[in-house]
Amino acid sequence: MKWINTKVEFAWDSKKQKYVETDVQGYHYSGPIAQCGGGGGESFGTGELVTISGSLEGIPHVSMSVGDVVLSADITGLPDSDNASEYLLWFYTGSDGMDSQVTLATSSVESINIHELAPADGGVWSLVCDNGRSDDIIVTESHPILVWSGSAGGNVTGSGKWFFEYPEDIQQDYKLFSSSLEPVDITSLTEYSASTVTESYYRFDVEPHDVYFVEGILFHN
Repeated sequence: MKWINTKVEFAWDSKKQKYVETDVQGYHYSGPIAQCGGGGGESFGTGELVTISGSLEGIPHVSMSVGDVVLSADITGLPDSDNASEYLLWFYTGSDGMDSQVTLATSSVESINIHELAPADGGVWSLVCDNGRSDDIIVTESHPILVWSGSAGGNVTGSGKWFFEYPEDIQQDYKLFSSSLEPVDITSLTEYSASTVTESYYRFDVEPHDVYFVEGILFHN
């Protein structure tokens, strides 16, 4: 995380499709801020599978509709907000494990925003992790993922913390959080450009909880 001081404000930049910092009392934030919920750029490729509540069946983003119910999570202490400047400040450092803070729940898709990116646009990442699947997760650079970072030799209840982070700032030794309420290792995280054509990317706003599982991994909406 790159917070220098929390006394900052953010304004939506429609050209950049993300929040940018406005100067308040000389304090600055040096990392990216994405708009969540109401619109903006964070999204998944068409084929990434949304976990459907009940059956744990995966449905591609392109096949989802407003009103569909997805597997979500009620996380203790996480701000009930789509404002990145609020939920990026949340973290958990307890020794009981992240599973003690999470209750599986359901959320409904309130809105679906679609935007297109050409290969030259960049800003897309390919995430491969130990989620029991052989394919990667294609996600844009400003889509926050729940991660664990620490120095406890894999013991995620040791000296580390859980928080939401953007793909471009995630290290390969971080861990992710799965729908089985377990930490997941990252195999690789690389910039992605698979074709020479413009591709569609999907962003959901889900409520009442602002997180949901994609390919069995927990992301913020």
